[in-house]
Amino acid sequence: MLGHPENSALERLLLVQSFLNSQKGSLVRITARYLEAAPLSVIRTLLSGSPRVCLSYSFTRLTRDILRELEQEKTAETPALEELEVHKSIIACQLLCLPEFVSHIRAVRRLSLALRTEDDIALTSMTAPTLEHLTLNLVDTDINARFPSSFPRLREVRLSMMLNQAACVHFTQSTSSLLPTVLSPATCPVLETLVIELRWHLFINTQDLMLLAQVAKAVDRKLKVHPKPPLCLWEIDFGFEPVETIGERVLQSMPWAAEHRLVRWNEVVIPSEDDY
Repeated sequence: MLGHPENSALERLLLVQSFLNSQKGSLVRITARYLEAAPLSVIRTLLSGSPRVCLSYSFTRLTRDILRELEQEKTAETPALEELEVHKSIIACQLLCLPEFVSHIRAVRRLSLALRTEDDIALTSMTAPTLEHLTLNLVDTDINARFPSSFPRLREVRLSMMLNQAACVHFTQSTSSLLPTVLSPATCPVLETLVIELRWHLFINTQDLMLLAQVAKAVDRKLKVHPKPPLCLWEIDFGFEPVETIGERVLQSMPWAAEHRLVRWNEVVIPSEDDY
């Protein structure tokens, strides 16, 4: 784990940088947590030290030093990431969308991030040509998501959400572009699987079950008109509720998909954002 607030002195970062440089080519994955800011050279090392990088609670502010270094830097060819995860790292997407970082994300095949700002959506646009797996944590409805017009290689989309009214808007509101994008044969021509991850805080109530039904019905309608509909897999953290109660509600709300054997559900334990 890199960059805990108590250990974020420049000297320690440079030691970590030296270690990562010495291990380049042998690291399977790099996870940076609570790394609020760092010199540009350290950021470059993080992004080029492994084909898989996770930024969690990192880069919450874009410092003037970084901007100044970017202006002075001569861009060099850098290894491209294959997998990128961004969790609660406010500035990370903004930083990665800068022209100076395009070389790092030019070949990303797996992308996981929270859908909070326009910069998050911009990152999906910049990686769209190569993406094969996309995970979106639906946490905010205050943005008008304008997704790219084509994900030519996208085979799996995973939508993770806490079952509440705010998150369900992404599925049920007519102005939302999420389902029209994901379940469009023109936009995602090779999509094979749509995974929906659902979580509850504790017990669910009648209103929760109604929201669940609304989401399931919205997905069922889109699958019904799709010329080559993908499998819809529900991964549900049931908490204290009986498995059958929720699973049956999903199946009842997706009659077309159920009839064509395109809907399944599993009981799973879904990690919270704090577990990343």
